Amino acid sequence: MEMDKVDFVSNFTGSHPLHILKIKLFMASVMIMSKLITNSVYGTFLTFILPYVVILTIGADSDFSLYLLISILTYLIFKLINSKAVNDDFIVTNEKGQHNCFTLFRVTALMGMAISILAVDFQVFPRKHAKTENFGISMMDTGVPKFVFLAGLISPEALKGHCNRNLWSRIKPFLILGLGRLLMVKSLNYHEHVTEYGVHWNSFFTQTASIAIGTLTFKLIPSIRKSPILAIFLSFLYELILKFCNIESWIISKETLRDNFLSANREGILSMFNYASLYLIGIYYGVKFADMKPTYGNYKKLLVHLIKSTARLMTLGHILWFAFDLQPSRRSTNFTFMVIMLSFNLQMLTQGVLIDMAMIKFSNKKRVPKLFEVINQNAWLYFILANVLTGLVNVTYNTTNMDTFASMVMIASYVIVLHGIVFIYDNIK
Repeated sequence: MEMDKVDFVSNFTGSHPLHILKIKLFMASVMIMSKLITNSVYGTFLTFILPYVVILTIGADSDFSLYLLISILTYLIFKLINSKAVNDDFIVTNEKGQHNCFTLFRVTALMGMAISILAVDFQVFPRKHAKTENFGISMMDTGVPKFVFLAGLISPEALKGHCNRNLWSRIKPFLILGLGRLLMVKSLNYHEHVTEYGVHWNSFFTQTASIAIGTLTFKLIPSIRKSPILAIFLSFLYELILKFCNIESWIISKETLRDNFLSANREGILSMFNYASLYLIGIYYGVKFADMKPTYGNYKKLLVHLIKSTARLMTLGHILWFAFDLQPSRRSTNFTFMVIMLSFNLQMLTQGVLIDMAMIKFSNKKRVPKLFEVINQNAWLYFILANVLTGLVNVTYNTTNMDTFASMVMIASYVIVLHGIVFIYDNIK
């Protein structure tokens, strides 16, 4: 059964990046409407989280509703950019002086991760959303890049201009989780997709390495926080090495044996350098927020900048992919892959700024939904619990053979239990 599950999540080519962008824009629209309708925990669950489950599973191809909500979102962006109803000097940070868009980014990334890591093992999860094998882009491919970019966005290098906080204390949680996952997978003979990261590597080690390399690079070149050029250059340099030294073909080839630590974990080890570049670009955007006076007027300017940057990166990614046939590869994390992942990250950041502005304009609220605050304050518990519950479901049930109704009941039950435990814990701690 374990091999059946591995085969079930292997050998996919993903979908068009515009399809992924379309779903992300749909969720932005749903989040805005959810926040306008309710701020209660139960209301947010019903009006945002359950629709999120549906759109990632049985509703993935509902184009009419997607285009309708995206049209509404486009109109809203136009209204906000040209709005004079809110004083441009109005402070947009919350009572603690924090940018809500960071919380929105983090929580939506966590929710997407939590839903996808379980749903991918059911037939109701479209295979085009599952992680790609060699080339292409999928919804699940965006997971680790989001968390690496976010780590740079909220890092002390970005927000404080220095990294005096002990590096070990920052990477230790990821390292412990990585070792814990490795021991669990090997001891329980849990199904694993080796071409994701390698035989011993996993996403936690990737995050550990990217933060460590990014922080050390920052210590050597502190001015890197002021411009993304060096980080982009390092990513491009890595691309040249991949292509001209035939590293990419070595990584992807089925003929390459996994007979030593490097070759056994080649996807994870080599990808950490480009992920470090993504972390450094996250620092750059974190600095833009830290150095900006948090007023509504500045948010409007930043929104325009983010929309333009997202469009340029998405266009560049399409040109590299479809005009020059430089296909994106998750396994090698090549330059095309990183450009498209960066465009998705900026789109999510744009989405956070947009929602923040919409709440101020239409409801004069500066708080994120209560459930989002709970998840944000208990992010580690949420993250670990999602992985543990996913493991329990997979070792208990043969998820790949469940019909649509049973699959949706199981996924919905998992989502209810996950959020219920986190909410109860937050109330009693």
